[in-house]
Order: sequence, then C-alpha cells, then structure tokens
Amino acid sequence: MVGAPQLLAIAEKLAAAIDLPAETPEMCDNLDLTMWFRDGAAQSLAAVRPGLWSDDLDTAFYVALSLRAAQHSLRRGCPMAYS
Repeated sequence: MVGAPQLLAIAEKLAAAIDLPAETPEMCDNLDLTMWFRDGAAQSLAAVRPGLWSDDLDTAFYVALSLRAAQHSLRRGCPMAYS
C-alpha cells in the first residue's frame, strides 16, 4: 500500500518519462483534466508538439490523473491510499 507521497514520486517519474506537457491542467476543478484530454485541447497540442506523451493520450491521461491526484491530496491534506 502506498500513500500520496509515494504516488507523487512515481507519477512525477512517469510524467517526466513521457514528457507530459506543461499545458496539462494543474489546478483541476471537477472534470477539467478529463475535458482537456477529451474535448480536443490535448489533441490540438499533440498536433503541434508531438512527443512520447502524444503517442498514447490514454496513457498520458492516466499519468496526469495520478500526478494531479497526489498533488491535490498533499496540498489539501486529504489522505489517499493505493494498494
């Protein structure tokens, strides 16, 4: 079982490995991150700045989701655990 600090370290490594773009929403409300990937902003960015992150947008989404969840948990003091 791991908590937010351990997940954050893993997610940061994954984000660096796929070169997740800085434009990926950081402070997400509700479905901001989902909508960024689903409604075209990610695809538009991938067209002008392709890379490892854009080769598989589903993977990039889950990396970003894990990263933002861990950051939110630590920022807000909300416990989380993965097993």
